[in-house]
Amino acid sequence: MTIAGTTEHGSVDPLSEIFELRKSMEKQGMSFMIHVDAAWGGYFAIKAQPGARRRPEPEGAFSIELNDWSYNQLRCLGQAE
Repeated sequence: MTIAGTTEHGSVDPLSEIFELRKSMEKQGMSFMIHVDAAWGGYFAIKAQPGARRRPEPEGAFSIELNDWSYNQLRCLGQAE
């Protein structure tokens, strides 16, 4: 299981690297499912969608701008099962 924004610390696993690993293994005839726990990161993922403004209007926690790395990891959520 991977994490995209823990509730206590906001930790985000390197999702892009994990999905690349799966692609590499699929070329060898193997694969695996990827579950991402996005209990908190899922809210921020809404703001990471293509076309979304990087610096949203103040609305509680969503007024925090994501750093580039976290932003790119959350954009990978659609590849998870």
